[in-house]
Amino acid sequence: MKFSIVITTYNRLQLLKRSVESALQQTLSCEIIVVDDASSDGTQEYIKSLNKLVIYHRHSVNQAG
Repeated sequence: MKFSIVITTYNRLQLLKRSVESALQQTLSCEIIVVDDASSDGTQEYIKSLNKLVIYHRHSVNQAG
């Protein structure tokens, strides 16, 4: 059985880091997916620094506005 953890984010880098770190520490095998709504707070750079430990999807334009 495969599990997925989906984390949505928009300009919440510190909370994202906590969420990703928690997801990476899970004992069951799972994929981690981060969906970024065009953050401008360094989210993209942080995810890139993880060297493909997570699947990353980024909207080019914020969907809320």
